Amino acid sequence: MFAGREWKVVSTDTSRKIISLEMSQGGNPEFSGEANRFIHDKVARQAQLLYSSSSPPCYLDANALKLFREGQEFYGE
Repeated sequence: MFAGREWKVVSTDTSRKIISLEMSQGGNPEFSGEANRFIHDKVARQAQLLYSSSSPPCYLDANALKLFREGQEFYGE
């Protein structure tokens, strides 16, 4: 998931830090289980700061804002 859409990884170039994507059709993203153990501590801290903030990031479009608010709700629970 990225920007409220589902994507498929086409290729990666770790030396240049590039991930090539294409839009994916169907399927349900999974946000629990083994994948969560690979979240870097800095990413987790930033997510905590964002979700505990009273104001959303200014660069979110309407769909991203909706998803962000949903994330805040789950974070609060």
